Amino acid sequence: IGHAGIFRGILEVLPLESEEKEEVRIALKKRDFVALQTLCSRKPLPSPLPPFLLQLPFLRGKRDLLERFSSFSSESEEWQRAVRDLSKTWEILEDFGVTEHLSINLGLVRDFDYYTGVVFEGFSPGVGYPLLAGGRYDELFRVFGRDVPACGFALFLERVLEALQKETSWQEGDSATPSVLFYPPRLRKRAFELAEKLRSRGIPLVMEEHEEETILLVTSQGSLTLEDLDEQAVENLLTRRTYEEADPYPPHRKAEG
Repeated sequence: IGHAGIFRGILEVLPLESEEKEEVRIALKKRDFVALQTLCSRKPLPSPLPPFLLQLPFLRGKRDLLERFSSFSSESEEWQRAVRDLSKTWEILEDFGVTEHLSINLGLVRDFDYYTGVVFEGFSPGVGYPLLAGGRYDELFRVFGRDVPACGFALFLERVLEALQKETSWQEGDSATPSVLFYPPRLRKRAFELAEKLRSRGIPLVMEEHEEETILLVTSQGSLTLEDLDEQAVENLLTRRTYEEADPYPPHRKAEG
């Protein structure tokens, strides 16, 4: 994961013309260090920008990377906002329990300039190019008359199929309607743990934040609160039985409905 504001923050303090800044962006995207070196030597740049630009594509790590470079460009509000954004995102991903599979890449530059926040690329072992790529583009919809936040990504299906072919444990299964797990912000970590448990048992699941005080699982059969989600309820969800065959919902829940 990276952030569009990292590169924009660098551009704010680069004493270059707009065309030259675009050349820097393209060189970073292509990892063209010869072109980058040429651009850095074309005009006198304030220290430590030249060595930092050449080092940028290799600046990858965990949360400590942000701490090391949080004050690198103190005069750039764009840079500071990007570091805060990434720190908050990492905190959420830590609650989700997936940071062991993630790294922060300060040199991640996307092809399009409409990205405004966190950007990301997804990889798989044995495949040397991204399977998906995307990020936030909160200002894009203003072009179409709506000021709304947005996030999206492209999934490269041919690459995904190639990765699946390399994964011998994968088997094509039946499709199923996913359940929805609603959770309040204060129970976010608990919700992530519960979602991981349900998914590991084969229950397709999507998550959505809400303003209620408890966690709520909505399935094709009804709804369950956190208190109702015992082992028997999970087993009944796994077998996908009907109400007549096996009712996963306690009597008091049906009475309330």
